Amino acid sequence: MATPSSGAISLNEMHVEVGGSSGSTVSINDSDIRALTGKSSGATASWNDYYDKAADWSISMTVGATNKDTPGSQYVAGSNIRYKGYNTTFRPTGTNYGSMNDYADSDFLGGQTIDTFNVSGDSDVSGNQSTTLLFATDSSSATVANNDTAFKKVTINSNVYNRSDATYTAASGDRTQWQWSITQTVAANNTSALIPFTAPGNSCSIVFNRNP
Repeated sequence: MATPSSGAISLNEMHVEVGGSSGSTVSINDSDIRALTGKSSGATASWNDYYDKAADWSISMTVGATNKDTPGSQYVAGSNIRYKGYNTTFRPTGTNYGSMNDYADSDFLGGQTIDTFNVSGDSDVSGNQSTTLLFATDSSSATVANNDTAFKKVTINSNVYNRSDATYTAASGDRTQWQWSITQTVAANNTSALIPFTAPGNSCSIVFNRNP
């Protein structure tokens, strides 16, 4: 649970937020406490700097894959969209692939559940193309606001994606989505890695952050 957003705040509350035991020894200059505000060692800080801060949310994904092959016609080019990551029924519709060890956190996304986190591109296109990294909440979830309380950035295998750089889509009673564009080549198989995820069947590290 994040630190208080107003009123009294204690060093012990900060310590518990970053995983420490309540009542145990802690210093305002400890690295995990400083990480809540992005402060360097010995830097000046105000108690107000520590309002509404949350420890990072770490997830481990086992990457899955699928594809949707659409044949072309005399006048329309076909496509073979490759999807790598995690999905439950959304993209493409009705498919399930990949898994994660955690799907919701009360301090991120308004506590809503992750439904899809994948990257997709057309393997019928040769050379580099603009692929799409998609992150979406469950369709039954409430709309998630597009602000730093939802998340500030997400790091996937050392690749950092800022929320402010994403295309945001939200509608009442539907999924909240963030999308980023990644230029890369898409292999014509479901076994190769596609940035930012590892090859299907392998583990992938995902860390959400909402602090400076």
